[in-house]
Amino acid sequence: MELKILKEEEAPLLSRRKIVADATFSGATPSKKEVWKQLASALKTDEKLVVVKNIRTSFGNQQARVVALQYTSEEEMKRIEPAPKKEKAGEKKEGDEAKAAPEKKEAKE
Repeated sequence: MELKILKEEEAPLLSRRKIVADATFSGATPSKKEVWKQLASALKTDEKLVVVKNIRTSFGNQQARVVALQYTSEEEMKRIEPAPKKEKAGEKKEGDEAKAAPEKKEAKE
């Protein structure tokens, strides 16, 4: 896979840069993880600071448009980026268990 950065936009209030790139590949569309690692090495930054937002392809093309964000620090990234769905689901289940803990008293027969 070959990655070519097309555009970089600074967003100082959000402590990040928006990166738009073209990925040329053969075979299947590369996964977010593959693009994430290659983009981090191209930007010469820590992988923890890069978030791949989307990878878009057209049918039959061996080229994809990648939109990613590069943050200045992990704290800023955690503050701005939404939590992954798996974590949200885990937190929700814990809350549901706490609600379900008080049992209803059985009616007298």
